[in-house]
Amino acid sequence: MQQTHTSAVFQSPCRTLFVILLVSHCCLMASAVLDVKRPRIVQPQSSKIRASTGKPLVIPCKADPGFPDDFTLIYWLVNRTFIETAYPDGRIQQSEEKNFIKDGSVLIQRDLIFKEVTQKDFSVSYTCVVTSATGIDKKKVLFLKPASKDKQRQSNKSRKRRSKKQL
Repeated sequence: MQQTHTSAVFQSPCRTLFVILLVSHCCLMASAVLDVKRPRIVQPQSSKIRASTGKPLVIPCKADPGFPDDFTLIYWLVNRTFIETAYPDGRIQQSEEKNFIKDGSVLIQRDLIFKEVTQKDFSVSYTCVVTSATGIDKKKVLFLKPASKDKQRQSNKSRKRRSKKQL
């Protein structure tokens, strides 16, 4: 008897899509009865994040599910591809989903974890997605390179000149 094996990389995105569809269907039925809001990403607030090559980095994505969090999915994409598919070597991963309470509201969080930022990461877009039957929210993140030491010195000199002129 021959067995067919499906790779874990393929199963994860397919399983996620199946769960999205199932949850959406269930939530549509429930939303007719409940007063619900669309999910909303609250962090990251900026779409540009400073990163340095050769260093680890964690980008949290926090969202207000707007609906019972059991029916909301939160995940990261890289150039519109699941992280597990784009980085099967695990250099970039997602954390497990976390739930916590802030100011009386339930928030969900999933972090994007870089073992080490590479030069290639500066030309890629990362998108946090939160979705439920009531809607979807996305936040695209791009990396900014840190200012070089020469540019920092020039900026400091310019500030000093301006402050001298004001005196």
